[in-house]
Amino acid sequence: MKGILLCAGNGTRMQPFTFSLPKPLLPVMNRPLIDHAIEKFQAAGIQEIGLVINPSQQAIADHINAAYKDQKIELLVQREPLGIAHALRSVQDFIGEETFALLLGDNLLTGPLRALVQSAADGKSSLLLKRVPNPQEFGVAVVDKKQSRILKLEEKPSVPKSDLAVMGAYVFQPAIFDAINAIQPSGRGEYEITDAIQWLIDHDYPVTYRETLLPIFDVGTHSRWLEANTWMMAEQGQGQGEVSIGRNTSVEKCVFLGNVHIGDDCILENAVIGPNVSLQNGCVVKECRIENSILLANAAVHTRQSIRDSILGQGAVVKGDTIRGAVRCILGDKSVYELYEQE
Repeated sequence: MKGILLCAGNGTRMQPFTFSLPKPLLPVMNRPLIDHAIEKFQAAGIQEIGLVINPSQQAIADHINAAYKDQKIELLVQREPLGIAHALRSVQDFIGEETFALLLGDNLLTGPLRALVQSAADGKSSLLLKRVPNPQEFGVAVVDKKQSRILKLEEKPSVPKSDLAVMGAYVFQPAIFDAINAIQPSGRGEYEITDAIQWLIDHDYPVTYRETLLPIFDVGTHSRWLEANTWMMAEQGQGQGEVSIGRNTSVEKCVFLGNVHIGDDCILENAVIGPNVSLQNGCVVKECRIENSILLANAAVHTRQSIRDSILGQGAVVKGDTIRGAVRCILGDKSVYELYEQE
């Protein structure tokens, strides 16, 4: 079995950070999203992986070539952003006649992939489903529980017939390419994967599912990025408030409150850090309290204020003081946010 990881989206909702980093390279617990996905494939026994990127994503190619140069990971290009099903057209030669697992590069799965892979035995396709409180915002599956089969899919229905949402993890047989070639673009001009799967169902191809109770994060907004980071750090520390400090990091008169991941070459002085804080390499934090935040490489905080629920881009700076309460900020790369009290 092979794996396909779709990374070709432009990530406009994650600006300003995606001006410089493709969304699949945004870090969760100081590791790019795509590294977490590749780890899921490999843990399920899938070693041969195709990454679908768009022509402007050289940064992803550079990361893969540096971090996975001795592994079976191939870069495939989607020339036009015409939907998930369209992206799969670019992988048909890579897949050949094999079964394959598909993940979305901006999703963070928190559970293993193996059960989904095992469910696709005997020529079945399989989808990962999860019950959600807002099914109208997802592709939704109507299922036959006794036969473990999907009967119908609906894309973001206004009146959902089910609360089982499709969670962006799939296992497909090669027949999916027949389905993709048969469907037409949707009203938004894209080739929808839900339409292709419905074609399989309508033509009597078996499509089964696995339901998960674990969280799955679509890292498509700043708040969900912070939520994913918090969850992963708590899971990694098994609820014990793990503190991880990288090489050549200087720490002076600091208090750590747990679930803290600090990269290499950071400078930390007179600060209270945590819970739920990730600092990438080269960050500087002085004189402040910081919690539930992500600082990308070389970001700096020089303030006596509390920083909460914040994301600082590469080289961004927060400085100055005010008598106001905690500060929340979303700063792009090399931005400067100066706090001061108006006279």
